[in-house]
Amino acid sequence: YQDLLSHRLMLAEELNLPFAQDVGSDVNNGHILFEPAFKRYTGRVYERSNLQGLYPKANNFKVTIVSAFYGILDAADSIRNYDLMMDTRIFTRQKVNSFWKKQNLGKKLMEYIFNLRPTTIHDLLPISYRKALSPWGGENFNQSNIFYKLYEYPGQGNGALWKRGDDLRTIFQG
Repeated sequence: YQDLLSHRLMLAEELNLPFAQDVGSDVNNGHILFEPAFKRYTGRVYERSNLQGLYPKANNFKVTIVSAFYGILDAADSIRNYDLMMDTRIFTRQKVNSFWKKQNLGKKLMEYIFNLRPTTIHDLLPISYRKALSPWGGENFNQSNIFYKLYEYPGQGNGALWKRGDDLRTIFQG
């Protein structure tokens, strides 16, 4: 967790964002409004899935989000409003997903998941987010008696966002 915080702080510095506890700073900027991630994220996937309505009622589900700014977070974690995507160029023209790849985000996520000990993982990540996790070893979960389901949407372009949302809603509705 401390490692993630230090990388978040690096991104906050690069993006000229105010420091606060979410990036590991002792500075408490009262101007930052924090909300749970499941309320804060409003993109197509989240709206289509009705994450705001379904997540709070889903006691037997945990949603782990791979975030361009935060790296890894739980849907219930309090986050600030930010505008950053994995394909955004930062630091001398490096993409955010390359930054996270160099920080071993995939390894951190694997450790996080193994500590949670889930029975099933639904991987709905788009390619640009999977690049941040490379090398991503999702198949390792099946070897650990964790059912791993990879969702892919070849040739669907932006329509894949809608389909991801539909699939996430279906998972919640069980």
